[in-house]
Amino acid sequence: MKAWFKEKRKAIRHFLKRKVNGTKGMLSIFLALVVSPLLMSTFIFIEYARIQSIQELMKEVMGSSLYSTLGHYDDYVEERFDLLSISQKDDVNTTYQGYMKANMNALGKGASIQSMEASGQHSLGSASILKQQIYEASEYTVMAQAMWDGFDLDRIKKKLDGLPGMKQLNAGAEVANKAVGYANDTKDMINSVKDFQEKAKDFKEKCQNYKTKYQAFQTAMQTVESIRNSGQEEGLPAAEAAADAAARELATATKELSTSLGNLYDASKDLKEKMEKVKKDLSEVKEATKKKKEESKEAATESAASTGTEIATIPAAGNGTGTEVATVPANGSTEVATTGTAADGEIPDGEGAETIGTDAYKWFEEMHKATENFANKQIQKGIDAIVEAEKTSLNNQATALSSFTASGHSMADLSSAPLGKIEMKGFKEDVAKYVDELVDILDKSATADQDGIKEVIAVGRLAQKLMDMKIFYDNSLDSNINPALLAHTSSFDTSTLLTASGFAGMLQDAIDFADACYGIPNVFKMITKLASFLINLAKFLAGLVTWMAEHFINLAKFLVNYQEYYHAFLLYGYAAYNLPNRTTYKKGSTLTGYSFQKVFSLAGGSDKGGKGGAMSDIASLGNNSGSDPMFKGAELEYMLTGANSEYTAQAGAFFDGYMLRLMVDCYAVFNSDILKALSGLGPVRIVATVIFLLLEPFLDMVILVNGGTQVLFKTTAYLSTKGLPHLAQDMAGILDLSDEQKSTLGGMFERERGGGSSTGTEVAVYHDDPAKHGGQDGSGKTNDKNEMGYFPLDYTAHGAILMILCTPYDQYTDRMQNLIQLEAKEKHKKDFDFDINKAYTSVHSDNKYKLNIFMNLSPTLTGGFPYEKQKDLAY
Repeated sequence: MKAWFKEKRKAIRHFLKRKVNGTKGMLSIFLALVVSPLLMSTFIFIEYARIQSIQELMKEVMGSSLYSTLGHYDDYVEERFDLLSISQKDDVNTTYQGYMKANMNALGKGASIQSMEASGQHSLGSASILKQQIYEASEYTVMAQAMWDGFDLDRIKKKLDGLPGMKQLNAGAEVANKAVGYANDTKDMINSVKDFQEKAKDFKEKCQNYKTKYQAFQTAMQTVESIRNSGQEEGLPAAEAAADAAARELATATKELSTSLGNLYDASKDLKEKMEKVKKDLSEVKEATKKKKEESKEAATESAASTGTEIATIPAAGNGTGTEVATVPANGSTEVATTGTAADGEIPDGEGAETIGTDAYKWFEEMHKATENFANKQIQKGIDAIVEAEKTSLNNQATALSSFTASGHSMADLSSAPLGKIEMKGFKEDVAKYVDELVDILDKSATADQDGIKEVIAVGRLAQKLMDMKIFYDNSLDSNINPALLAHTSSFDTSTLLTASGFAGMLQDAIDFADACYGIPNVFKMITKLASFLINLAKFLAGLVTWMAEHFINLAKFLVNYQEYYHAFLLYGYAAYNLPNRTTYKKGSTLTGYSFQKVFSLAGGSDKGGKGGAMSDIASLGNNSGSDPMFKGAELEYMLTGANSEYTAQAGAFFDGYMLRLMVDCYAVFNSDILKALSGLGPVRIVATVIFLLLEPFLDMVILVNGGTQVLFKTTAYLSTKGLPHLAQDMAGILDLSDEQKSTLGGMFERERGGGSSTGTEVAVYHDDPAKHGGQDGSGKTNDKNEMGYFPLDYTAHGAILMILCTPYDQYTDRMQNLIQLEAKEKHKKDFDFDINKAYTSVHSDNKYKLNIFMNLSPTLTGGFPYEKQKDLAY
């Protein structure tokens, strides 16, 4: 080992002597050993700083390239729908690479790209992405427009929260269903009266025949007795033979009288049983009504005590128009009150415009009372024993007469049983006269006001004419979409049109019943028609309630969760205000100013003029597909219905709106002062009630689809004294009616209105010139109340509310995506094939690059520093 160290030391000394020049050489070595590491460290720090700088610059380069790529947005989607997505005209990756290459020049030779790739993400074909963009697009525009239109979301929600209309219809269906039972029981009672009448007539005939035959028998016996007393024997056999024949005829008459008496007695028993059943029905109604009144009174007292507010109780439908009782502030506040459900079997007495059940009930009660009075007078107590004794006597007499021989009897035998004359004491011989009087009373019990019935029938015929007018769709909006072009398969619910198809039948049933009460009265015909009418009415109202329960699926959820309601309003308000409909496609525009006429032109639309589709055409309407590439203007209607046919979509939306109007109009219709004035019509007023109930929302929709407005919550019905002048004004120029029909419309129920005219001139017209988005008056007024009610809204705003109530989120997004797909595809068809699933709203980039070295500090760094970065950017 020592030898090795000596050898090495010797080598070093030899090197120093040869290479190092004294002190200077040693200094150089010292500096090299000390300064070089410092210099190396400096170089490292410089390179590190440069790398960091280039890294940050690369982030900026990638960000700038992504921003520039997002700048290639689809200008049509942005201008038309106020949504942002990357244009599909150019490839996203190619666009991004172009910007990256250009931006890399800013780095000089500091970095080299090895690979770069970009891809679109989060397309508008995603429901969550579409909803988020719509939220952002509508948060200010929709709310601002709603405020301009006086669309007070908070107050509308409060009104919807307490809306009694659906409860009233449900109660009406239940009451009509119960009334069917009462009507059938009453009809059975009337049948018994009719049967008793026939049996009474037969009884009278048999009594008279018995008297006649007995008189003949008595005369024949007197002849026999006279011959015997005269002693003239040659004429006696012939006289006795005649007496025997008279006895046989009397025997037959006696048997017939006995049978007739039995039949009359059985008819009286049946009548009393049927009367008792009706009496029981009426008692149940009275008890239920009394109990409900007591409960309502207690509830009102408790409410008044707890709030310190004076409370008045009225039926929820208004003065006896429903079977629910509401508590409302006695000062006349118009806030909707809380309601309670009707007790089982209840039909309230009501005041003014009475319920369907009450009008029928009063008629049943009147007929029962008249029948009961007759029975008390003509069917005496103890009738069972009396009739039984009379039948026994008659049968015994018939038996005796069957074997009677004049030769063995004398006139003295006719003065006692069994051959003595039998007098009827159980039933009066002329009971038929009193039955006829009863039937006459029953025939006239419905109403004696033939003029009133005639007026109701005339209005019913007019309602049929109105409801068969061509109004359900705009002829110019006639697209039948090619389903292959849709992003999602449309689902169209035909139940609306099926339910609507029952309107005409229900109206005809009502008129048929009124017809039965008009002219020569026939109580059996009337009660039969009423029973049939009530059966159909119960089914019809139950169908309406079922439809509403199935279609207003979002109502309860939104009323409970206000935030959900707000979000829904942004979504559905966006669709209502940014999509054309039958009232806005000509002059309207989106909230950002895109004209709907451009959509109409893009779809190849042409003005065909006029409207089509009547009630009789509903059965032929279906979800017809075709070859059209997009809708011409019924896009709001498509959002409501999902129908590929614009005609069908418009008709479906019309009846969706009709159903909503039916629900919100109930209160005003049932409170119509005209209905109150028709109380003298008795059960015929049911017809007027049904006509009013069916016609009022129809008139609303006719005005709405013609660019007018309707208050969302009516306090005054068109079919009322105060409402008819408004109806005449609002309908001016809309209806295609004959002069006679116009006269009927303008002067309907003039007698009940005290001779008032419905041609007033100083009436507010709620459909002034259509403004930018439809029927709004463009004034910016925020007053939410007028003479007719609360919240005057146009067709567009009604569409927004209907979507809030009826359209689930998934259907909303599917249908909105379909509309974007159809329009954008048609718009860009010459440039590229638009696909909403490629309408990306963000870009993801993946870049591989290396940082080139500045100083070759190590042989291992000849390739530079490799990096990989990913970055996302969205609108």
